[in-house]
Amino acid sequence: MFPTMWSSLDKNKNVTSEDLKKVSAFMFCRWLAGNPTTIKDAATFNIYDIPVENMYYYIKNQYAGKIRNIKWVKAENDNIDENVINMLSLHFKISVEKAKDYLTLISTEELEYLKNLYKVK
Repeated sequence: MFPTMWSSLDKNKNVTSEDLKKVSAFMFCRWLAGNPTTIKDAATFNIYDIPVENMYYYIKNQYAGKIRNIKWVKAENDNIDENVINMLSLHFKISVEKAKDYLTLISTEELEYLKNLYKVK
Protein backbone atom coordinates (compact mmCIF):
# COMPACT_ATOMS: atom_id res chain seq x y z
CA MET A 1 0.00 0.00 0.00
CA PHE A 2 2.73 2.52 0.95
CA PRO A 3 4.84 1.96 -2.20
CA THR A 4 1.71 2.65 -4.24
CA MET A 5 1.05 5.90 -2.38
CA TRP A 6 4.70 6.98 -2.62
CA SER A 7 4.70 6.30 -6.35
CA SER A 8 2.20 9.16 -6.75
CA LEU A 9 5.12 11.52 -6.03
CA ASP A 10 7.40 10.00 -8.68
CA LYS A 11 6.87 10.86 -12.34
CA ASN A 12 8.64 7.72 -13.56
CA LYS A 13 6.76 5.12 -11.54
CA ASN A 14 3.54 3.59 -12.75
CA VAL A 15 1.12 1.39 -10.83
CA THR A 16 -1.49 -1.09 -11.90
CA SER A 17 -5.18 -0.76 -11.19
CA GLU A 18 -4.90 -3.80 -8.88
CA ASP A 19 -2.35 -1.92 -6.76
CA LEU A 20 -4.61 1.11 -6.57
CA LYS A 21 -7.52 -1.04 -5.40
CA LYS A 22 -5.46 -2.08 -2.37
CA VAL A 23 -5.29 1.53 -1.15
CA SER A 24 -8.29 2.85 0.74
CA ALA A 25 -9.40 6.45 0.27
CA PHE A 26 -9.15 7.07 4.01
CA MET A 27 -5.54 5.89 4.21
CA PHE A 28 -4.54 7.87 1.13
CA CYS A 29 -6.08 11.07 2.54
CA ARG A 30 -4.50 10.47 5.92
CA TRP A 31 -1.13 10.07 4.25
CA LEU A 32 -1.64 13.27 2.23
CA ALA A 33 -2.45 15.14 5.43
CA GLY A 34 1.16 14.64 6.51
CA ASN A 35 2.38 17.42 4.23
CA PRO A 36 1.37 21.09 4.48
CA THR A 37 1.21 21.35 0.68
CA THR A 38 -1.20 18.44 0.18
CA ILE A 39 -3.32 18.81 3.31
CA LYS A 40 -5.85 21.03 1.50
CA ASP A 41 -6.21 18.40 -1.20
CA ALA A 42 -6.75 15.74 1.45
CA ALA A 43 -9.48 17.87 3.03
CA THR A 44 -11.17 18.31 -0.34
CA PHE A 45 -10.99 14.60 -1.05
CA ASN A 46 -12.62 13.91 2.32
CA ILE A 47 -15.52 16.25 1.58
CA TYR A 48 -16.39 14.69 -1.77
CA ASP A 49 -16.71 11.01 -2.61
CA ILE A 50 -13.78 10.79 -5.03
CA PRO A 51 -12.45 7.38 -6.14
CA VAL A 52 -8.90 6.53 -5.07
CA GLU A 53 -7.76 6.21 -8.68
CA ASN A 54 -8.75 9.81 -9.36
CA MET A 55 -7.08 11.00 -6.16
CA TYR A 56 -3.89 9.16 -7.08
CA TYR A 57 -3.64 10.57 -10.60
CA TYR A 58 -4.53 14.08 -9.43
CA ILE A 59 -1.70 14.01 -6.89
CA LYS A 60 0.66 12.49 -9.45
CA ASN A 61 -0.11 15.20 -12.03
CA GLN A 62 -0.09 18.02 -9.50
CA TYR A 63 2.88 17.19 -7.26
CA ALA A 64 5.08 14.48 -8.84
CA GLY A 65 8.66 15.69 -8.76
CA LYS A 66 7.77 18.68 -6.56
CA ILE A 67 7.39 16.86 -3.25
CA ARG A 68 10.03 14.33 -2.32
CA ASN A 69 8.34 12.51 0.52
CA ILE A 70 5.33 12.67 2.79
CA LYS A 71 5.80 11.32 6.29
CA TRP A 72 3.17 9.05 7.76
CA VAL A 73 1.49 10.83 10.65
CA LYS A 74 1.30 8.37 13.50
CA ALA A 75 -1.53 8.43 15.97
CA GLU A 76 -0.70 9.58 19.44
CA ASN A 77 0.25 6.71 21.65
CA ASP A 78 -1.12 7.64 25.01
CA ASN A 79 0.52 6.05 27.98
CA ILE A 80 -2.77 5.29 29.68
CA ASP A 81 -2.77 2.78 32.47
CA GLU A 82 -5.05 -0.11 31.53
CA ASN A 83 -6.09 -0.48 35.16
CA VAL A 84 -7.54 3.05 35.11
CA ILE A 85 -9.39 2.35 31.85
CA ASN A 86 -10.81 -0.89 33.25
CA MET A 87 -11.80 0.89 36.46
CA LEU A 88 -13.71 3.56 34.50
CA SER A 89 -15.32 0.89 32.37
CA LEU A 90 -16.45 -0.98 35.48
CA HIS A 91 -17.60 2.11 37.37
CA PHE A 92 -19.63 3.65 34.55
CA LYS A 93 -20.64 0.28 33.03
CA ILE A 94 -19.32 1.21 29.60
CA SER A 95 -16.98 -0.31 27.02
CA VAL A 96 -13.22 0.10 27.17
CA GLU A 97 -13.28 2.41 24.13
CA LYS A 98 -15.87 4.66 25.77
CA ALA A 99 -13.81 4.63 28.97
CA LYS A 100 -10.85 6.06 27.02
CA ASP A 101 -13.13 8.88 25.87
CA TYR A 102 -14.40 9.42 29.42
CA LEU A 103 -10.81 9.76 30.60
CA THR A 104 -10.45 12.95 28.56
CA LEU A 105 -13.67 14.36 30.01
CA ILE A 106 -13.33 13.48 33.66
CA SER A 107 -11.68 15.92 36.06
CA THR A 108 -8.46 14.97 37.82
CA GLU A 109 -10.16 15.27 41.22
CA GLU A 110 -12.89 12.85 40.24
CA LEU A 111 -10.35 10.49 38.72
CA GLU A 112 -8.31 10.50 41.93
CA TYR A 113 -11.50 9.87 43.94
CA LEU A 114 -12.35 6.86 41.76
CA LYS A 115 -8.78 5.55 41.99
CA ASN A 116 -8.96 5.71 45.79
CA LEU A 117 -12.42 4.14 45.77
CA TYR A 118 -11.31 1.19 43.64
CA LYS A 119 -7.76 1.16 45.11
CA VAL A 120 -6.09 1.63 41.73
CA LYS A 121 -2.62 3.17 41.61
